[in-house]
Amino acid sequence: MMPTVDFAEDYQILRRRGMTHRQIAKHFGCATSTVHKKVWRARQGGLLPPLDSADAELTARQLEVLQLLDAGLTQHEIARRLFLEHATVRNHTTDLRRKLGANTCAHAVGIGHRLGILSTPKGESRCSA
Repeated sequence: MMPTVDFAEDYQILRRRGMTHRQIAKHFGCATSTVHKKVWRARQGGLLPPLDSADAELTARQLEVLQLLDAGLTQHEIARRLFLEHATVRNHTTDLRRKLGANTCAHAVGIGHRLGILSTPKGESRCSA
């Protein structure tokens, strides 16, 4: 289901008020993941402007995973480095890709550089399932 113009307008107003996606979800009475999906669809449909770094709202751990992906580590290597289960890293990767509107890990790294989230020279990212 495509988000409505009303959703897009309300979302922009709430973001200008400084609300996070979690707060916006509470306002709309839905899950945060639902807000992320609606925002992504609204951007794809031209109802919202392109993503900027303020919209990404990555957690500290998601940012850390993104930085390690940029350094060329696989999800298994990241799991070992951070002392996490592979499934946990996979979930972080899925969440950060969703928040950035990326199809792949390499795409997420590219978006991270474009938004200024990643400041190091772009590395060769590898994403393993």
